[in-house]
Amino acid sequence: MNCAAPPVVTVFPPSPAQLQSHTVTLLCVSSQSGPFAQVSWLVDGSPVSSGVWSSGAVLGEENTFHMSSSLSIPTSHWNTGQQLYTCRVSWALRHRHRTPSGVVCVAPTSAALRSCSVLLFDLQSAQSYVSFV
Repeated sequence: MNCAAPPVVTVFPPSPAQLQSHTVTLLCVSSQSGPFAQVSWLVDGSPVSSGVWSSGAVLGEENTFHMSSSLSIPTSHWNTGQQLYTCRVSWALRHRHRTPSGVVCVAPTSAALRSCSVLLFDLQSAQSYVSFV
């Protein structure tokens, strides 16, 4: 029996227009060949639920599941650059571990935007982490 491959995770920082408002939204989009266990957010390593919205998994073409999650935070918190925001994607492993399939970090379009870090795949716990630093 094949195991589900780790997801491809795309993260989007706030847009320049959002930086002019009181609240910014971080977006995490995942796609993979098997259903998701969970998409969640961490701030400085601690789970958060306030300001989080997540879609259910949607089956797309070629039996690929897609899921998105967003975290809304005060613009002032984003602008300080003192907190680490992480999108954590858990997936189901059946019998063995597979090599990560990929990650896309959407590059900031302005010097005022922070960038996302390299994705960490934890194959022991079947979780992927993408952080904004």
